[in-house]
Amino acid sequence: MRNAQQEYLLRGQKQMGPEEQLEYLLILFLCLKVLNVHTTSWTAEVPQTVSALNGSCVVIPCKFNYPDPERNLSDLTGIWQTSNQDHLIYHPDPSKVMEKFRGRTNLVGDLARKNCSLRINHLEEKDNGQFIFRIEIHDFDKYSYKDNVVSIDVQNAPATPMLSVSREVKAGEAVTATCTASHSCPTDLPHLVWSHTGTPIVQSEALPNGQWRVTSNLTFTATPSDHGRHLVCTAQYQHVTSFQQSDIFHVKYPPEIREGSACIAKTTGVACLCTVASEPASEIAWLIPRGTNASSRTERHGSITLGMLLSTQRLTEVTCQASNSQGSSSATFFPPQSDKFQYTSITVVSVLLVAALVILVRLVRRERNSHDLPVTGKDEADTTIEEPSYNMTARKEEKSIDSGFYVNNEQIYSNIEEIGEDNDVYSCVEDASN
Repeated sequence: MRNAQQEYLLRGQKQMGPEEQLEYLLILFLCLKVLNVHTTSWTAEVPQTVSALNGSCVVIPCKFNYPDPERNLSDLTGIWQTSNQDHLIYHPDPSKVMEKFRGRTNLVGDLARKNCSLRINHLEEKDNGQFIFRIEIHDFDKYSYKDNVVSIDVQNAPATPMLSVSREVKAGEAVTATCTASHSCPTDLPHLVWSHTGTPIVQSEALPNGQWRVTSNLTFTATPSDHGRHLVCTAQYQHVTSFQQSDIFHVKYPPEIREGSACIAKTTGVACLCTVASEPASEIAWLIPRGTNASSRTERHGSITLGMLLSTQRLTEVTCQASNSQGSSSATFFPPQSDKFQYTSITVVSVLLVAALVILVRLVRRERNSHDLPVTGKDEADTTIEEPSYNMTARKEEKSIDSGFYVNNEQIYSNIEEIGEDNDVYSCVEDASN
């Protein structure tokens, strides 16, 4: 098709005279010139709105184009001004810049590469407004891109950081939590701080419309102690209050029988407490001999499960078994055997030994005294008379000792019965904790 058009044009040129051919070439040149100007005209690319944080900085991304001058241009002046062109917010000559922007703006783009990006430092709320870019090319042309207006929106508070993490994990698994925060100043990144220990990996990337994003990835190993804790990500900005985002962490783990679980002996039997930590909550079973008269009770308080057992019979061995979807655990207890009765027996034996010793000492002393008396008929008569008195005294002392023993004995047994009357399983828990 193209060859046919070229052949048609050549035929037309052959049929034209010299003047007509010259006129044709001139028209063709002008058409090509217009086409070239159209493809490289005065254009610019800027975002419609750029959000920024009060006290921070903002970089307005900007690209521009102009008609091809068909020669190298080296003297270009970039200017930023209000949309009504009344005031300059940036100019290479600071004296021409309006006072409230003076010293806070600078051109970070390379005009030779047709980049007109502008940076504004120490933003204030009164910096809100609409602005345009203007280019002045020495010995060529100048142009204001009035159709390419950018609005600056200065905000007093940053956006809340975004936190993502698996809500449910298993203990021992590696967990990666991600926290992201947006900002407008590439040299003033928010500092992301985690409530959990670990070494985060931080990276920053450019987004459209003059925005940036900083991302922190924290990897750690989940433990049972992490369950129910708030995983918090705090974004600390240089000029504003910190903002944070949190999420409750759920960790599944097998049963753990806690310290303090034990059995105690009571006069009426045995009481046991089994404290289990797990997620989800555990089921508790007790292993005791067949035919044992016992009752059990289970209470759940979050990830803590309390298992209580009360037996009316004395047991030498009790096992607590706890299980959930993550695994199982068990602990065996050996209740102390009749501590109260052992104490009573020792007390009784001790009192008997003391009483026997006292009687023996007094008998020996009296016997020695009788051996020291003269052996005469009167004395024998006197001894015979006094002997019943001696025997009566000995029995009286023995009776007083015995009566004292039985009082103590009654007190001991009364204490045992008092403990035995308390059958509330919660008293067992208190005893076990003590």
